Amino acid sequence: AAQPARALIRGAKATGADAAALGVVGLFISMADCEVCIKDLPAACTGVLVGPQLVLSASHCLDLTEGLGGKLTKVVFGDSLLDPHALSVPVERFVLASQYGRQQNNDLMLIRLAAPAPSAWTVQPIAPPPGRAAGAVATDEFPQLDVLGFGDSVDDETRYSAGVLGRLRLQAISPVSSATFLTMVLDKQAGTCSGDSGAAAIVAGGRGADARRGVVGVLSSNSLPCTGSNGLFVSPAAFADFLRKGAADLNLPP
Repeated sequence: AAQPARALIRGAKATGADAAALGVVGLFISMADCEVCIKDLPAACTGVLVGPQLVLSASHCLDLTEGLGGKLTKVVFGDSLLDPHALSVPVERFVLASQYGRQQNNDLMLIRLAAPAPSAWTVQPIAPPPGRAAGAVATDEFPQLDVLGFGDSVDDETRYSAGVLGRLRLQAISPVSSATFLTMVLDKQAGTCSGDSGAAAIVAGGRGADARRGVVGVLSSNSLPCTGSNGLFVSPAAFADFLRKGAADLNLPP
């Protein structure tokens, strides 16, 4: 069974510098109005900076929390959503891919920040599908992928363990040129989990590799249990019209 993706189980610790290098951000979804939630703890999701004031993530992060009174209030730039001193920028507004006509595999949203992101954060381009553009990084249909996420670090639904940044290396097991593609973990004791939803899959690079490698996919769901899970990613390149029109409707350049 699949579920909306949750945190990085047994992922390596990631730093704020790692997040900045790959443009990774945390989505702080306040649950202050939720009557059945743990007070003072947010619902977590992950996103990636695709413009100086524009974040790409998964739309189900809002679908699943709004019914409980959740509200996406800010985007955090750092390695912890739980640090009250972490640098953050309020969310101004957002648009969902489902609002633009396409009703299948449309788990994407664009978020307009109330101010530009810190200059240290890399703006990631959307990677074209393999072979579609000269010089594209994703020359392989089945690349290894770097994923950083703020999801659960313990595979236990009874414990809150989200909010701290981790990283994993994944292997694509279906073509990344498709509208959606599947991944597996290289470490079978690791996996994506809740809070990793919206995390960007970026083609893996070695030490010193160009940080602007491009977003190949956005994490939508994973199999259960989280340990050893397969991930389902949505390809933003397949939603070029939404990215262009959505950014324009947010009064931001694509």
